[in-house]
Amino acid sequence: LRGRIDEALSRDRLFARPDLTLAQLAAAAGATPHQVSEALNRFGGFGFRDFVMRRRVDDVKAQLVDPASDRYTIEGIGASAGFRSRSALYDAFRRLEGTTPTAFRADRRATGRSSPS
Repeated sequence: LRGRIDEALSRDRLFARPDLTLAQLAAAAGATPHQVSEALNRFGGFGFRDFVMRRRVDDVKAQLVDPASDRYTIEGIGASAGFRSRSALYDAFRRLEGTTPTAFRADRRATGRSSPS
């Protein structure tokens, strides 16, 4: 089930829908909301919202290290990943990565690293 959840999120970039619900993800993964919630909690150790937030932050990180995305603002990149506002992006990024998207991008540029990790 976890593989189907990941596939459903990635296939159509479901994670980037700001209004994504557990029911929508479950339908896309061919499961019930309860099954998806249980799989995320039991095998991932986090709930639906945290799981989606992690995917969004990972997507932002990947875009921030991609030179092709240099022409986009951080806010634009965040919006493309499903963040509704600049503050939501910065709060989530800081909580999960311990830094801001601006500092993350600047660090990657300064060190020449192109890996999002």
